[in-house]
Formats: sequence, C-alpha cells, structure tokens
Amino acid sequence: MRRLIFLAVVATLTLALAPTALAGAPYRVHGIQTGSFEVPAGEACSFTYSQSWVIKENYLEFGDLAADGYILWTLQFRAVHTNLDSGEWLTETGAVAEKIYPGTASERVVGTAWHLRDADGRLVTVHAGQSIIDYSGGTPVVVKLTPQMDADYWGVICTALGGSPA
Repeated sequence: MRRLIFLAVVATLTLALAPTALAGAPYRVHGIQTGSFEVPAGEACSFTYSQSWVIKENYLEFGDLAADGYILWTLQFRAVHTNLDSGEWLTETGAVAEKIYPGTASERVVGTAWHLRDADGRLVTVHAGQSIIDYSGGTPVVVKLTPQMDADYWGVICTALGGSPA
C-alpha cells in the first residue's frame, strides 16, 4: 500500500511539474531536404556546373532569439558536383554544426565542410575546421577562418572539376 501511495505522489508531482519543465524545451525541427541546380558556363566556372544534394538536418532554437538565445543547426550532407561540358563529377560528404546568435548577428560553423572524392573514389580535398562570421554590419565579415576551412568555393570546385573559376 505504501508503494502505491508513493507512486501516486510521484505521478502527481511529475504531472504538476511537467509544464514547467516543458516551457524551457527548445523548438525543434528535423528533416531531409533534396535539391539540384545548374549554373551556366561563365557565371561561376568556365563550364556549365550542376549540383544535386541531400541534406539531413536538425534545427533547434534555445531561449529568446532576440536576446541571448541561439540556434543550433546540424547538417549531414551528400552532393554530386558535375562539369556538364566534360561529364566529370565529384561526390561530396560532410557534417557541420552551426551555432547562430541572432541577437548579435553572428554565426560559428565547425565540422567537415567538404570531403570531395573523384569518380574513382580518390580523395580530392578535405576542408574542415571552424569559421566565425559577423553579420551585424549588413555585409558578412569573416572573424575567424581556420586554414583548412577554405572560403573560396568556386575556386576549389571549378578547378577540381577540370576548369577554372569564371
């Protein structure tokens, strides 16, 4: 009988305190996105570029975003980059975590941004590390960029696909 009363008290307290515990829970979104696009020759690369991708994402909001709250956005992705003029292609995998502070208009990205392999499975390039970007002035300013977190997307991808940046 004592055990039954104890369980009833615990259940009552749990139900009474649940709304308080849930009020601080983060807003969450989980999903998978797919897409593709093409860029005509001369706009980004010296050839017509194509990309198709799949992203698995987890998005969480913590606290008051207008004040000191933040967003944690984790991404795992796969992409295929193609030189449509030559047929050469690369596969990409990566995983990054972005911590975004809307109140201060800044963002921190850490992880493996690129892990590119050619059609034979040979490693072409790996870009991993950390970047911190400040958006408060309207124009993004790179505050920190570790050496292996190259920001020259088109320079890397166009060259790796046998062409050059436009």
